[in-house]
Amino acid sequence: MPGNQLTLFKKSKNPKALGFLVGLRYNRETEYDPGSTFIRTGEPSMMRTLAMNTGATQARVAPSGITHSWNALASLSLKLNRNNSISLLAMANALGQANARYQRFRNPGIGVDEYASEDQYYEQRRMFVYQLSSRHLIPAINTKVEADISYTDGNRDLLDFKALTYVQPPPGEPITEVEAALTAPTRAYRFLNETLLDARLTLEVP
Repeated sequence: MPGNQLTLFKKSKNPKALGFLVGLRYNRETEYDPGSTFIRTGEPSMMRTLAMNTGATQARVAPSGITHSWNALASLSLKLNRNNSISLLAMANALGQANARYQRFRNPGIGVDEYASEDQYYEQRRMFVYQLSSRHLIPAINTKVEADISYTDGNRDLLDFKALTYVQPPPGEPITEVEAALTAPTRAYRFLNETLLDARLTLEVP
């Protein structure tokens, strides 16, 4: 994340200082845990159709996921003189995540069958932030003025969430031979957009 400061109009009576900062970051993460387990007791089952059951649920879970993220930052600050300065900041964040989960579980409250559940979804997030700030001192009336404006634009999209739960077939038999899926196959698309504007003006008079 390099940053620097330059002096503008060095030969003038009032030279100005320009500062800047630029940053860029990329990150990639992979998750896979084929041997994880969890137990829920005294709570509704993880499946909506089993919501009335309050027995213990033990599941063997194999979650996996991959995440790519980008972060960028740019900042400029200009000092006009010892009494006046202004700064601008822009920041961008983007993330994409693909997740898949396979789990097998039994619940004594509904029988001895073993169930399997498969989930898969892709999620993306984006956020852009812009900030403007200025600082001023008015010597004639000995007053300090500070102004700040911030605007944020964010999006979170859950794309094509797929879920299916069914009775685990005996070894060697295809899924099509089991009685039926425990729940109907689910596909969902969810979108969330949010913007926020924040402004502040401060006057300080001794």
